[in-house]
Amino acid sequence: MPPPTLAKPSLGPDEATARAIHRSSRGQHAFAANLIRLRKAAGLTQMELAAKSGVSQSNISALELTTWEPKLSTILALAEALEVPPADLLIGWNDR
Repeated sequence: MPPPTLAKPSLGPDEATARAIHRSSRGQHAFAANLIRLRKAAGLTQMELAAKSGVSQSNISALELTTWEPKLSTILALAEALEVPPADLLIGWNDR
């Protein structure tokens, strides 16, 4: 008689959801790296970018720390303030 098989423990989200979360996380890290790089290239502090873009300094900090995912309006405001196309902030967002 074969030994009984044990059910695998539930790991929470299904694989598709886990992959989507991972992609989102990678995207946030790519966005954060792009924002930091472009902000520094423009010679701006977070406070100066906040004043120029209308996005609060605390939100810019959260974006750079990947604790907040940007809305489209935020991406557009930051791109305008940095004088770059919005796509420059999204480089690497959907890389696999």
